[in-house]
Amino acid sequence: MTEKTRMAGYIYEEYRATIAFLLSDNSGYITGTFVPVDGGYLAT
Repeated sequence: MTEKTRMAGYIYEEYRATIAFLLSDNSGYITGTFVPVDGGYLAT
């Protein structure tokens, strides 16, 4: 497995986790917001 395919798997997992949260009952108060899914790039 190359670094590129490992990173792609991580990115898809991050998308999956974000989508699962947004579809859950826990996201009931999230409206009109930007949810960055960038692997922490904007955090630095």
